[in-house]
Amino acid sequence: MVDKIDEKINKLFEVVRKQKEEVEAAEKEAKQSWKTKCSIVVPFARDDKPVNLQTATEPVLKNVVIGLLKHRDYNNEAEQLLGIERADKYEGFTYEDWFADCKKRITMLNLKTKKEKLALAEQGLNAIVSPEQRRAMELERITASLGI
Repeated sequence: MVDKIDEKINKLFEVVRKQKEEVEAAEKEAKQSWKTKCSIVVPFARDDKPVNLQTATEPVLKNVVIGLLKHRDYNNEAEQLLGIERADKYEGFTYEDWFADCKKRITMLNLKTKKEKLALAEQGLNAIVSPEQRRAMELERITASLGI
């Protein structure tokens, strides 16, 4: 019975380890430079207060993207209708750059939540590890650190 529980715990530790690796990869991506100035007046918004993408919440980011999509589509249609050169930018940056910065902020928000969940899961697993399993895990950690 204890062996089956230890097996399940080991599998869960492996899941936590893989998810931690995913979080680390996402953190590296989130540390890349912003593509825009990160301050935007949302097109078609009721007010003209600028939004700071670096501190925006998920609902605010969604509204920013909705406004940008509307602006891009209406702008493209107007340029076609008038037969003028296409300017695929808003406030000096491409729409794709604005979208990338919004996605980056969403990633940052999700990372915080995921890290907290992983820490709780790991803490819970550590609390139920048997002494024999803890000993085996420590031996494995030492062996890995020595490159054996």
